[in-house]
Amino acid sequence: MRKTISAAVLLLAPLSLQAKDKPAYEKGELVQMQEYVLRSQRITYRIRPKDDKHPSLLPIGETAEFRIHKDKLLLRVPEADGKEREYIVLSMTPRTDIAEDRRGTTHVNR
Repeated sequence: MRKTISAAVLLLAPLSLQAKDKPAYEKGELVQMQEYVLRSQRITYRIRPKDDKHPSLLPIGETAEFRIHKDKLLLRVPEADGKEREYIVLSMTPRTDIAEDRRGTTHVNR
């Protein structure tokens, strides 16, 4: 009986020790203040800090890393303090300037 239990423990132990994958971040540029505007490669986000009592000021013009988890946008600025902070997404709009650039560069030279 002891051998069976110890064999089960040895087989199941590596499963619990596997490391979780690090979250994948997208990159964007902070463009505007008040309600922050975060411009990623395809989408422009309007965001507001979730903590209204102690909002931190974000550096405009800097590159930020963000991810969306459940109903929050988690954002960090590596050039500042690198802390991950929660933001509420007010709106998401697709970038139209990127779509126009793509259409303009698909010409065939004849």
